[in-house]
Amino acid sequence: MSLSPLVLTPVDFKINYGKELEAEIEHLTILIQQQTSLTQTFNPRWLAVKLLEGEADIVAQVERVPGGAQLIAQARQGSARIETIYGDSVDIAVADARYGFIHGLTRQVMDKSQTNRYTLTDRIDRVVTNRVLGLPLFLLVMYIMFKLVVDVSAPTWIGWMGSSAGR
Repeated sequence: MSLSPLVLTPVDFKINYGKELEAEIEHLTILIQQQTSLTQTFNPRWLAVKLLEGEADIVAQVERVPGGAQLIAQARQGSARIETIYGDSVDIAVADARYGFIHGLTRQVMDKSQTNRYTLTDRIDRVVTNRVLGLPLFLLVMYIMFKLVVDVSAPTWIGWMGSSAGR
């Protein structure tokens, strides 16, 4: 029996950044798609988001491409519009949208019916680490251990063990 190789298929995956951000991303994506040198290297949507965020490495790479300066100017104008709408930087608006997407995805994927159940160790921990019962339980266990050690090492047991081993 042989294992078949793992085949990964690309998924068309897109985070919705909200109406205003999506409009700016779409506008920049159209402009980026006209630059064939950029579309061969970068995903146009990803590049549009990075240009709106003003990521320095990406901006530096785009500046070297013919027509890149106009593209960066458009991205800066779009960033300014987004900042006036949201009242925050584009980085924060994009991060909020991403975290909102992640939060929604985890709510869809997680099964909360299992998270509310207490396991046996959780129940034991609640009793043993209780403010009122914790110390008396600890002292009781220590007394039982002490009593067990003292009773097992009593001279009657020692004599019996010595006579059994000596035969």
